[in-house]
Amino acid sequence: MGWHWEVSPNANEKYVQPDEQLIKAPAHLSFEELAAIPAAGGTAMHAISYGPKALKPGQTVLAQGTGGVSCFVIQIAAAIGATVIATSSSDEKLKKAKELGATHLINYRTYPNWADEVLKITGGKGADLVVDVAGASTIEQSLKATKRGGVVTLVGFLAGEKKSDIVADVIFGGKTVYGLFMYTKQMTDELCRLLEQKGIKPAVSKVFEWEDAKAAFELLAKGGGVGKAVVKVGA
Repeated sequence: MGWHWEVSPNANEKYVQPDEQLIKAPAHLSFEELAAIPAAGGTAMHAISYGPKALKPGQTVLAQGTGGVSCFVIQIAAAIGATVIATSSSDEKLKKAKELGATHLINYRTYPNWADEVLKITGGKGADLVVDVAGASTIEQSLKATKRGGVVTLVGFLAGEKKSDIVADVIFGGKTVYGLFMYTKQMTDELCRLLEQKGIKPAVSKVFEWEDAKAAFELLAKGGGVGKAVVKVGA
């Protein structure tokens, strides 16, 4: 084990970290693309490979929307040979989801009861895994869209609060609701190896200069873009 230097937020201070905490960056990625990996990519890898049941080739996963985590879910699942169903409120964003690897596309404004569309696509069985980024407002449909014995992984609560009755669906469907909290170095390291092996590039919606950081947050607030927004620090 070796050591490497890092500069603290106070530029006059330095401290050391063990090399075992470093992750080898995929050589084909830019710094902006690398910046998208840890939080969104690590979380997606957790959802797909480290939850109660790891997604397998030939199985089906549903990704909600086209934010950072969902885009990685699409890319990772497609790379391992799973079938991806993607939802979005925008046909234009769904086109991007297809480019990332999604097989089936559902516009949830056109089909507000999108779980029914998932059941149609899967021959009435449902998806093996649903990665839910919205939370209370979608959990009931997420469970409906999940096969008997399948898993709903809860990643976020982007759509606010809502009272939901999920007990019967969980019990009689033998379904698991898994609350995903954070990610590890191992998960991120595995993702980086997969990205390099398959030549996959993370979805970056737009790169902002530091002085335009406010615009980056405004883009996120209105749900614009596909994938991660990146703010450059320094030259």
